[in-house]
Amino acid sequence: MSRIGLTKDVLLQSAMEIVDAEGAQHLTLKALAYKFNVQPPSLYNYFGSVAELHTSLMLYGWKLLENQVMRAAVGKTKDDAIKSMCSAYLEFSMKHTGMFDIMQSYNQHNTQEAKAATSGLISTLRQVLSAYNLSAENEVHIIRIFRSFLQGYVYLIKNDSFGKSVSVQDSFNVAVDVLLNGLTALKG
Repeated sequence: MSRIGLTKDVLLQSAMEIVDAEGAQHLTLKALAYKFNVQPPSLYNYFGSVAELHTSLMLYGWKLLENQVMRAAVGKTKDDAIKSMCSAYLEFSMKHTGMFDIMQSYNQHNTQEAKAATSGLISTLRQVLSAYNLSAENEVHIIRIFRSFLQGYVYLIKNDSFGKSVSVQDSFNVAVDVLLNGLTALKG
């Protein structure tokens, strides 16, 4: 029997708060149970193990990011949609740095659900890219380039790897513009 108000989504939201504040290494069933004043074994009704909690949190994070990126693209096309999507990705990743780290483990899980974790985000990007009339091969290249750029940029910011002489946001905007110029050159 679940405690009133305690759902898997409520637990995952709280787990995200733990990893964002303290890091993934601090997410345990005991730490999560403590936040709700319940005994850790009661969380086995929701997660069979700590590993299952981490997997569920990873999937939850990708769904949240997918929703934020999709909302950013609504009503926009081509360059405007991609700029908004990239900004939404960066905003989410910087707001949820611990969650972002957990999300990067999606390809280490051996389930269909985990392997498909990024499919919604990729599908949204494919829809926007369809307006550019790219070849199938070039579309794959562009998706890989944008994913590499976004994930790498987030990690460089998180690790304070940029100097302070120029705004990191300005550099991000310039980089997105450069990528979009390259995208335009690849048409067909």
